Amino acid sequence: MKESDTLAKRLRARRVQRGYSQEFLAERANINTRTLQRIEAGQTEPRGHTLIALAQGLDIAMDDLMDFTKRENSNALHAINLSALAYWAFPLGNIILPLTLWIINKDKVKGANQFGRRQVLIQSGWTGVIFLSYINFFLNPWLYNIGDFGGTLAWLTFPLTTTFIVYGLNTCYIIIVSILISKNQQVPLVGLN
Repeated sequence: MKESDTLAKRLRARRVQRGYSQEFLAERANINTRTLQRIEAGQTEPRGHTLIALAQGLDIAMDDLMDFTKRENSNALHAINLSALAYWAFPLGNIILPLTLWIINKDKVKGANQFGRRQVLIQSGWTGVIFLSYINFFLNPWLYNIGDFGGTLAWLTFPLTTTFIVYGLNTCYIIIVSILISKNQQVPLVGLN
């Protein structure tokens, strides 16, 4: 099924749901009735002004209308999710790669905009926890007993221990989200329905 066919069916369904006739919607959107008929028949795809006018005529957000033309692609969502594992190879990879994939796919893939935004936010949170452990390491050495050898080891290993714990928890989180995406299940924390 072509994207224009999907848009045509969903546009018609939204019009019927609102109880509008083609003539009424065309008048409300300030477009030609014949243009609306061609769009709903899948003969033409609305662009620019016509798309905006139809969204306004139906009293829906432009994003809702544009979402009709996005394709379902769980592979893109998997890529955004799994790219966060890049932190094992280089620092901040868990933010940079998902951010890049989000920007590339946000207007093309259904659900990618909200999913990518939240995924980048969550990865930034994980990175913030690690960063705070290093800030604690450098700014608060008096919290540890530096004169005691055992205390010194604990003081020196605190940021590394925190880093590996956060890395492990983040890896588990990424794997769980990936499984839920594979099973087409809801992932509420990252906004994927």
